Amino acid sequence: QVESQGSGKSEPREALLEESDDLWMELRHMFIADVYTMLHDRFKDFQNKNKAAKAVGGGLGKSTDSMSATSIRQLIIALPQYREVLGRLALHIQLSSELRTSTNNHNLTDVGELEQDVVLGEKTSKDLLAFLTEHQSKMDPSVKVRLLACYLATHPGKLDYAKRQQWQKTAGLTGEDMAALCEGLGRLGVRVMDTPTPSEGSKSFFGGKKKNAVKATRKKRGGEDEYALNRFQPLLHDIVSDMAAGRMSAEEFPYVRPPSSESESESAKLAASARTARSGLNWARRNQEGAGGSAAGPSGRRLVVFIIGGATRGEMRVAHQLAQQLDRDVILGSTSVDVPNTFVDLLYSIAPMKDSY
Repeated sequence: QVESQGSGKSEPREALLEESDDLWMELRHMFIADVYTMLHDRFKDFQNKNKAAKAVGGGLGKSTDSMSATSIRQLIIALPQYREVLGRLALHIQLSSELRTSTNNHNLTDVGELEQDVVLGEKTSKDLLAFLTEHQSKMDPSVKVRLLACYLATHPGKLDYAKRQQWQKTAGLTGEDMAALCEGLGRLGVRVMDTPTPSEGSKSFFGGKKKNAVKATRKKRGGEDEYALNRFQPLLHDIVSDMAAGRMSAEEFPYVRPPSSESESESAKLAASARTARSGLNWARRNQEGAGGSAAGPSGRRLVVFIIGGATRGEMRVAHQLAQQLDRDVILGSTSVDVPNTFVDLLYSIAPMKDSY
């Protein structure tokens, strides 16, 4: 909602979050609590450093001291010369405020903390079922399925038929919900039941032996566990780091064409580097701070990752962060960009028909 010129009335406008927006580039991968803090500091900094804004603020009273849409609209009306700067700030303040409201309305703080506790191995299935017992009437079935999927994916083979029935009753789910959860995950290669089913095949997409999930496979961010909701590190971080260091497992990620010798492998690397240098291609321009890497360009070869089945926003964040840390282009591609609801929908779509149970 922005002030229309002349009338001063609020009207809806469409805003595009893109790389030309410096504030978006700075905020897009931050944890949301840090976003709130930074926006508040930027708003107060603008008021403190700008004499005109300070004078206008004093004339309008205490309302402009708050980081509200109303106070910013008042400043825009009084200081039209700063309309663009304040309008950009107002956009991100409003967006972050709506995210805060949505988080509270859906109880995502409690759900998110439990998800991470389960995946990091800090909570058991008993803790999970106790939470579902207490909150099941207020929770959407898709959230329940997601919570249970987090446990099953990181604690393989822990479910049997009796537990499956118990979980269904405790969570208030239907047979179709449980089929999507158990059989859907099974078709994605997760060993859900203590006795593997035919859908939990032993071979991976690439033909090699499928790696079994390990209990509590993920780990906390190193030294960044200030926030309870910001402890999870996607597996992509480990994979790209190993890829950059040359530590990738040839069994899990086999060559399309294995090098015949170490010298051939090294010569191929040098040739690829030379081609990259000659081509003049620059897929990620470095004239903007936040694009990843240094202003002079990346210091190493590009790392290209393609995820079959969908990438998440968290994995996109990891790609950007590692590009800066490694000072290399990290190109992330996928068949889709998935959010939790689309992943749960996928489980329902790939589970066998209900009549088969």
